Amino acid sequence: MEFVNVKEALRYLVDLSQAKKIEVDGQLATTDQVQELFHETLVNVADLLGHEDVYLNK
Repeated sequence: MEFVNVKEALRYLVDLSQAKKIEVDGQLATTDQVQELFHETLVNVADLLGHEDVYLNK
């Protein structure tokens, strides 16, 4: 999921962190899938803020 601004991404992360049940492709999400959802969104936030170095380890 791509976000156009940080506020949308943060709202998504808050909702995701409070979810009682997360489904991916109609199935209950695994821990790895939930971690990937968080990771992808955090990478998007870093990109929006111009801080790609955070995840590129520069």
